[in-house]
Amino acid sequence: MSDSMSEPNRKLITVMLVLVGISQGLLNGVAGPTMVDLRMKLNTSSADIARSVSAQGFGIFAGALAGGLVIDAMGTWKFLLVTLAEIIATVTLILMSFVTSLSLLWVTFFSVGTAAGLTSVGKRLAYRHK
Repeated sequence: MSDSMSEPNRKLITVMLVLVGISQGLLNGVAGPTMVDLRMKLNTSSADIARSVSAQGFGIFAGALAGGLVIDAMGTWKFLLVTLAEIIATVTLILMSFVTSLSLLWVTFFSVGTAAGLTSVGKRLAYRHK
């Protein structure tokens, strides 16, 4: 085999990427339905919540930029970075329900976005090898 990655490793990576894709879909899908609950919990307007959700876009940009700079240089460790980014996004999403201010809500959406940006770049580079 001319590849530097064995067939079992490729299958494992494929399973991991499918699970990461499912996780990303769930992370992206949760924000919309929870906006009403967050608005009521924080006793604020929908516009304020929407501004907080926009932080996710800034986070995606930051995560993709950081991922583009470091993931390719990480070799096989890039899989660990993708996994770590997904764990951070999941924990942050869980903590979002305990947020007590719009500033903290902005930080949580930014964190989820940053993890999503890292994951997105990492998934695209997962099969690249030297």
